[in-house]
Amino acid sequence: MKRQTRGALRVPLLILALVFTACTFGGVLSGGFNTLFGSIAEQTAAAAAAWNRPSDDALLSENRRLTEENSRLKAALAGYAEAKDENEKLWRFYDMKKDTPALSLKPAAVLRRGADDDCGAFTLGVGEADGVSVNDPVVTENGLIGRVTRVDAAACSVSTVLSPDLSVSVTDRQSGGSGVLSGTAALADSGRTAVTLLSGSSKMKTGDFLYTSGAGGVYPKNLFVGTITEVSQERVLAKPCEDIGAVTFAAVITDFSGKGVPHLAD
Repeated sequence: MKRQTRGALRVPLLILALVFTACTFGGVLSGGFNTLFGSIAEQTAAAAAAWNRPSDDALLSENRRLTEENSRLKAALAGYAEAKDENEKLWRFYDMKKDTPALSLKPAAVLRRGADDDCGAFTLGVGEADGVSVNDPVVTENGLIGRVTRVDAAACSVSTVLSPDLSVSVTDRQSGGSGVLSGTAALADSGRTAVTLLSGSSKMKTGDFLYTSGAGGVYPKNLFVGTITEVSQERVLAKPCEDIGAVTFAAVITDFSGKGVPHLAD
């Protein structure tokens, strides 16, 4: 019984001794404990950070994944922009058809350009299977730019208004004058055409608009062709309705009212 009492008393005495020691030497022990446990805490935090830090291989893999995802997003955005642009062009063609209901249009993208042609010839992605024929007019949403010169099942070759092989009867609405628009090799480099066989040219002036007259039955009437840029005693020059070299989308007019029926211009 005495042994148990003595044992029970040892614990409180030990606690009192520790408290006394801490109170007596508190500054020294506190600093030691703080240093010890501070070092342990730092090492533990460093180990945890190292454990959670991704490896170099993981970082490289994530970088590759993000790079590929970025490329996919860029491609998707480019595809969206292209589709949006083509859709807008199709709606403008639709507006053209509303203005002239008798027009039958076959829109398509430009597949390639004539490498040896200085007059902007190109190949369009529609052909005989789409009802396209030689001499069919070719337009953009802004107006006439050429005609079909060769056709196969799925594509057609187009000569432009810059070519000397193409002639278009035109009228100047402002002055009432008329003439024949045709390209030349010399003017093609500057993206212009000449107007010859003029009637009423004395009233024509720079800035006047030229439209198809419909004479000959080759082109529909009232298609915008270009703008007069120079008028002199020697010549009249015009700029086409489009930058021919920048055309990426166009349409073939496969049918229209008066096609193939020659007549005089009004």
